[in-house]
Amino acid sequence: MILSKVILYLYPNAKPVKDFVIQDDGEGEYIALWDLNHPKPTKAEQQAAWEAYLSEEAMKPPTPPPIDEQLRIIDERTTGMQDIDQFTLEQLGTNEERTVGMQEIDEYTLELVFQMQATIEELRAEVAVLKGGA
Repeated sequence: MILSKVILYLYPNAKPVKDFVIQDDGEGEYIALWDLNHPKPTKAEQQAAWEAYLSEEAMKPPTPPPIDEQLRIIDERTTGMQDIDQFTLEQLGTNEERTVGMQEIDEYTLELVFQMQATIEELRAEVAVLKGGA
């Protein structure tokens, strides 16, 4: 149990150091100072609050990775799609049995890749602006 998280879970407006101080002298955390207009929570109340806190945290959606990491992932996936589309286009050139309909599907896929690349460039520009660049 992380006692400071328990206190802030129970009393979200509490200010650490001002309203309460958590201390650990090597035998576990304890409330060293309590200056709230509420009774100090008992060990049982602390444990119940900790379990409720963990339950709520487990229900939260995961935090997305930073923008740079998201762009790197998109870039990797786009590169992979380009490789697949290049292979598909090469197969079109070597396999005369392919139909015009398949060519249209492959061209559409390639157009999607180009659109994704444009979106990546736009996102990179936005990231640069957010970071104080360009």
